[in-house]
Amino acid sequence: MASDTPAGLPAGAPTTVRAVGMLMAATPCGARDAHRILAAAADLVRSSPDAVAAVIVEGSCGTPVPGHVERAVRRAMEALVRPGGRRGRSSGSCLPRPGCRRS
Repeated sequence: MASDTPAGLPAGAPTTVRAVGMLMAATPCGARDAHRILAAAADLVRSSPDAVAAVIVEGSCGTPVPGHVERAVRRAMEALVRPGGRRGRSSGSCLPRPGCRRS
């Protein structure tokens, strides 16, 4: 049986990796912090990081992101930025919109 997922990775791993990359671009931050954002947002919505990652990725394809998930991701991103003041705050939505190009 062929699989799109490399051996040893959970089934949601490709989606999670894509969501982590999207968060890294939106924040900006490294992979470790992006995983923390994903985990914190999942805790806030009482879901799994893989489920939140799937919603983020689907949102980039045009599916509306539920408001509570959008708020949870935004709060997690702001919490990452706030403690040490390492980065400036982002404005607007924290999730990329379909067809939106960043320069």
